[in-house]
Amino acid sequence: MAEQRKSYASKAAKSKANVEIGTIKNRLKQLAEDVASGEMQTQRGSVSGQLYGWVLKAIEQERKQVEVEDLKRQLEEVRLLYEEQKSRDRGTGGNSWWTG
Repeated sequence: MAEQRKSYASKAAKSKANVEIGTIKNRLKQLAEDVASGEMQTQRGSVSGQLYGWVLKAIEQERKQVEVEDLKRQLEEVRLLYEEQKSRDRGTGGNSWWTG
């Protein structure tokens, strides 16, 4: 149950990042159009673009953190399965495939 919640949380975080990236992408396109048409000064457009770049970097860091946490969880699951198997192997003399 807890693992399923973690999985859902991981997927939600990834989805959120995708929405944020899409929104910023659209804003950057509009920004470029505004600068190209003369509606916005190039200096303001440049600074705005830099700020959006920083936001994108923060989103990427958050995505990486979620990914690392997910990998840690998966590694712990594998470790527990390995320990379980090792424990069973000791009880069967190393022949876990033989049950009877």
